[in-house]
Amino acid sequence: MSAAVVTFRVHFKDGLSIDFDAADAKAARAEAEKQHPALIRKIKVVREK
Repeated sequence: MSAAVVTFRVHFKDGLSIDFDAADAKAARAEAEKQHPALIRKIKVVREK
């Protein structure tokens, strides 16, 4: 059984934040590191209301 895809918001130390669709935070981190060179400050699940 595959994990559901969730939207994660990755916050970088330089103030930028980018949303990524991934199965887990580890996958979101890997994708973020490919797209932006700054250090990652936090990763959170985007919860739509």
